[in-house]
Amino acid sequence: MSRRLTARLARIEQAAPRPTDAPICRYHGAACSMGANWPLPFPEDQPSELLDMILEAQRAIGQEPEPHPRDVWATDEHDQKPAAELAAEKAELARLIAEAEAAVAAEEAAIKGGWA
Repeated sequence: MSRRLTARLARIEQAAPRPTDAPICRYHGAACSMGANWPLPFPEDQPSELLDMILEAQRAIGQEPEPHPRDVWATDEHDQKPAAELAAEKAELARLIAEAEAAVAAEEAAIKGGWA
């Protein structure tokens, strides 16, 4: 590899964001940096009408809905999520991904079996 290319790759590597052990806000995730990047604008690409319908349907069936994301992003409260809770969320996500991958593999096998 040429020196110029090696130097460019080194600069790119230095500029790339690195994962940190920064605290995660319970209400806003990593976006607010525990209040340092506050206030956060509510993302305009969120399907607000759909969320309103979902929350209303949850209320109609007697289920306690979570706060609307618009309200969460307006909350100027920052609480660090405990490491145990983050680990549990990560494990749940890994479990859901494994389930989805298994379902896709089963469907793929069924499709390939139909062609045999």
